[in-house]
Amino acid sequence: MFEKPYVLVVDDIREVRELFRCVLETSGYVVTEAEDATAAIMALRQRFYHIVLLDIHLPGMSGLQALGEIRALSPYTKVIMITGDGSLPAAIEAMDHEAFAFLEKPIDVNKLMVTLSEALADQREQFFRRHPLKARVQSLGYSPVGESTDATTGVNVGR
Repeated sequence: MFEKPYVLVVDDIREVRELFRCVLETSGYVVTEAEDATAAIMALRQRFYHIVLLDIHLPGMSGLQALGEIRALSPYTKVIMITGDGSLPAAIEAMDHEAFAFLEKPIDVNKLMVTLSEALADQREQFFRRHPLKARVQSLGYSPVGESTDATTGVNVGR
């Protein structure tokens, strides 16, 4: 059984992060916030996130620069780029760097939820293709030998 989806929201505007948190937590996601790319990369070193919502325009390291580091650090994580300016060149560059999707602010909540569902479905499919037996065992609610799952969070806690 898969754990609750963990989402890392990266935006330098606190109100934007809080809005994402409110929408996502009411939909069953576990949300962590980061105000810049450096904090996001540190968070990704601490745990696996299923999805990163990443603003393109961040202080210091840009979202596009961070995208490359995130992909190298956590290749299974799906990154959804977010921007307020709708720049076509930025969208093309983000997709060239393997962003899963590109959304424009103001965010349409329905489109966001559909995109998140698609990202998780793509991630599961990718996992099943690369780890067919382990994924099948987990889908039946069992943990592989030597691993266990925390009953309250669904997080694989390995031994």
